[in-house]
Amino acid sequence: MPTLRVNPESLSHLVDDSASTTLIICVLDLRETEDFIDLEFFKTGQNALDYLHKLDRPNASLAVVGVQLVLPPRLSSRRWKVEPVLDFTKLVVEKSNKKTECYAYRLASGRYFADNEEISIKNIRSSKSLYQASNADNQDDPELGAYQSWMAELLAKLLCEAEDTK
Repeated sequence: MPTLRVNPESLSHLVDDSASTTLIICVLDLRETEDFIDLEFFKTGQNALDYLHKLDRPNASLAVVGVQLVLPPRLSSRRWKVEPVLDFTKLVVEKSNKKTECYAYRLASGRYFADNEEISIKNIRSSKSLYQASNADNQDDPELGAYQSWMAELLAKLLCEAEDTK
């Protein structure tokens, strides 16, 4: 199993900005002889999508091994929470009789989030998948599901540790 290169100190900048969601893209360097997973942090869906497109080029040296969404305490149960992103989408959302487009993330829990807000499923008018984990459409992949859950739990634990040391 690959080794995750992270510690509470490397996540402390997220604790400092406790009002914002953050996307974490987990990458594996294909040039390395050892399997290390590194983390890249993005505050907006646009920046994360640009990075995913960059990694999707032929002969790329980095491979995406997971995408996680960090939910600050105000958007979760008063503690830091991390959830696997199964589907990175472009949504048309209707609020107050006005339709807008946004990037959103469908989480393993079934909830949708955009940058810094939860999107109610009842407000979604259309959805287009831009990046999708192989188990996004209820495909049975217990190993991938276990890996995604393990990564989310580990990152949430490290975030809580980083917060406790502040």
